[in-house]
Amino acid sequence: MKKLWFAIFTVLVMGIEFGISYLIFFLFNYQLLGAMFLVGLVCSLVTIFFSSSGGIVSNYTESNFATSILGLKNGYKFKRTLGSVSVNCFNLGSVLFFVLGFVIAFAI
Repeated sequence: MKKLWFAIFTVLVMGIEFGISYLIFFLFNYQLLGAMFLVGLVCSLVTIFFSSSGGIVSNYTESNFATSILGLKNGYKFKRTLGSVSVNCFNLGSVLFFVLGFVIAFAI
């Protein structure tokens, strides 16, 4: 049952992204395939950025805290962390929509 809900929400995310692409196509008279490619790319980058843990932003803020007065008073040690991305329906739907737009846009 959990996999079914995951699949439903993944298709729903792809449908919402297609709706955004169609809105861009309709309002701005932009090519639909180009809009699909760009919307898929932007949504993929945004969802991967917000669902990842660690990485460049986390290391930057942790290093700022470690070198601040409060961090020096408390003896805070900086620990470098590698980023990891959790796979969820938003990431999968956005990446699939991006790949679909990429393949269709460059195959035609």
